[in-house]
Amino acid sequence: MKRRLGQLYWAALSVIFVLSLIPLTSVDAASIIYVPDRYPTIQAAVDAANTGDTILVGDGTYTENVKVNKSVAIKSENGKEATIIQAANPDTKVFLVTADNVRIDGFTIKGASNSHGIALIQVTGCTIANNNILNNMWGISLTESSNNIISNNRISGNDCGIDLSSSNNIIYKNYIVGNDTAIDTSFSFDVNTIYLNDFINNTRNAFNRYSKQSAIIWHSSEQISYIYKDETFRSYLGNYWRDYTGTDSSGDGIGDTPHNINSDEDSYPLMDPFESYKIPSTSPESPSNINQVSTPSESPPKATEPPSSVSQVSATQIPSNILPIIIIFCFIALIIFLVVRFYQWRLRKRDELFERVCKAIEKYEPPPRHSTIEIAYHWALFEYLRNKFPSNKVGLETRTEDGARPDITIDHIAIEVKGPTGANDLDTLIAKCWKFSQHYKNIIFVLFAPKYRPQKLDQVKAEIRKRYPEITARFISK
Repeated sequence: MKRRLGQLYWAALSVIFVLSLIPLTSVDAASIIYVPDRYPTIQAAVDAANTGDTILVGDGTYTENVKVNKSVAIKSENGKEATIIQAANPDTKVFLVTADNVRIDGFTIKGASNSHGIALIQVTGCTIANNNILNNMWGISLTESSNNIISNNRISGNDCGIDLSSSNNIIYKNYIVGNDTAIDTSFSFDVNTIYLNDFINNTRNAFNRYSKQSAIIWHSSEQISYIYKDETFRSYLGNYWRDYTGTDSSGDGIGDTPHNINSDEDSYPLMDPFESYKIPSTSPESPSNINQVSTPSESPPKATEPPSSVSQVSATQIPSNILPIIIIFCFIALIIFLVVRFYQWRLRKRDELFERVCKAIEKYEPPPRHSTIEIAYHWALFEYLRNKFPSNKVGLETRTEDGARPDITIDHIAIEVKGPTGANDLDTLIAKCWKFSQHYKNIIFVLFAPKYRPQKLDQVKAEIRKRYPEITARFISK
């Protein structure tokens, strides 16, 4: 063990020492990364990128699922028609964005038939622009994300075009056509601004399963100056709805009556597609003022490789006043390395415990006399697990500071017990996930005496995976 730690120490010391020499050689790191010239895949480019870098993708079809966990811009060189991202795994998101200030611009994104074209999860400041997003289960989804911009995209042929489970976002100038559901706002509990979009030939233009008025603004937040049929007007601008049947007596291109959207309404519906309304660049909400992205007409020059002499740096080139800083960096790097390794070890032990608990519950058989009393199931399973895991902290109805109270807890694991379990009991599991997710990332649902159809359980599982992708949930029927 000591020998291994020694090797790790000298490896970290050597790496940081070499890295610390880079600023002394006056070689600037390239801020533009080329695919496939420099890296064969977009994922490889993201893995190699630094915060603020731009990944410029050449023409072609790229079959991959990309996880974007850094604040980078990913752009095509020649636009969405020439650059296609096809899901390698149709059950996985084509682009999974978990970092703030990411930009995805100029791609055709398709093939996630059981997942998302682009998924933004708990992010802010991202821009999705100038893309063609088609033939996915969800085109674009925003989950617990804010201050993002979705603009100038064609979203078509998806089960759901946009799934909006977030607040304070702008959805602007998108062509949303031929989806089963154009936009789902069921879990949009705060203000989002949706305007100048075309909703055409969707089975449902908008869907809110709770049938109550939302906080969505279905028009621009300010009045906009625009040109319609060679005349200049100033007004709020809503969206174009192909099924709108109202009239325009004033000729300003805005319907006289609102367009009803479930329990909401677009008070300023457009009479023609948004392309018919020209907005000067000086307008307060013109594209240039909401960080709209355009594909560069001329590609920036490619970064040249640094001269080979860069790698031949001798110790005599290092000023003496830099050496203490390098040594401090080395020790900091070593501490960080050991902390990371310890954290990885804890995660591995946590996952091992989760699997052990699941297997123990699968082997557990409740006494027959408890078949109609749920609290009896709690106590019997609690006693069983306490005896099975004597070295772990097993709790019964452990309350967190915000009031969440799982039936049973084992260290970091929450266990929710139902029994006998009917279809209505399954519906409560989604709300339980919301309460527990702030404190527990591993949740086990134990369903005694099931009295529901298997399809109902499959629906609940799919909804939980969709809303809470960060949670590992296991369902055990007894």
